[in-house]
Amino acid sequence: MFLSTLEVKMKTHILFLIVLLPLLLILIGCEDTVSDNTSYTSIDSRINIKLREELSANSKKVILNCRTERIYGCINYGIDYSVIKTANNFRIKFSRIIISDICLTALGPASAQINLGNLSTGTYNLTLEVNGKTESALLIVTDSLYQINFQPGFDFKFDNTKLHRVPEYLIWGSVGYINDSLMNVANSYLDSLQILGATQKNLSHGDYGFFEIDSFGNIVTPDYRGYPFIKMYKFEYRNDLNSIKELMKRIQQLYVNQIYISCNTWQGDVFYGWTL
Repeated sequence: MFLSTLEVKMKTHILFLIVLLPLLLILIGCEDTVSDNTSYTSIDSRINIKLREELSANSKKVILNCRTERIYGCINYGIDYSVIKTANNFRIKFSRIIISDICLTALGPASAQINLGNLSTGTYNLTLEVNGKTESALLIVTDSLYQINFQPGFDFKFDNTKLHRVPEYLIWGSVGYINDSLMNVANSYLDSLQILGATQKNLSHGDYGFFEIDSFGNIVTPDYRGYPFIKMYKFEYRNDLNSIKELMKRIQQLYVNQIYISCNTWQGDVFYGWTL
């Protein structure tokens, strides 16, 4: 059977489309893959640095939270940087502002988190560089705190020059409750922690990163706590953490949407009673 001229042309066009379609898809896919609209601009304001301690079961790392004084129209701008470590020296170069192709529309500084790692006790030299100019600082690490010796300059400033370290076996947190009649329940939770083996822990006055200790040795109640009433607590605890989680869960189930218990540990764990 012979095909008409029209049928031959139609089949030819169909075959052409079958061959062409995958090529178009490949080209479109390649365009999406290689597209990168990230751009950069120069650093034109002072960089503020805040010491922070990152907790985990195996180590405690020193983090430098860095942010520009200049506020941008997108909250997700970053600071491009490089770190060179030799012996007890860190040279940190801040090179440019990273402008992402996706803007999270909220006002905020450009930022970066620099991980200096798990540092042994001792003194470390920090050389901070931006726009070809350098400033120097000393980071002193002891068993109980991190100390920065630094004269604020034009290009850099440390927001905190002393950060107390979270002691081993410390647990801390809060009990929030919606009305004053639940204060006995909050106190019962704190008493039960001590029955499980938690003991009072005295801490020096100052900033611990995750909380602050006042001159009376108590955790400062945060301004924005989300509950009408709240009790803060801190203890030393060397027993099984699962026992605390079970205690939190039991109380939370008895007082749904009335009690809100949180517990943080020296290993970096964060437990919330309403999620257990």
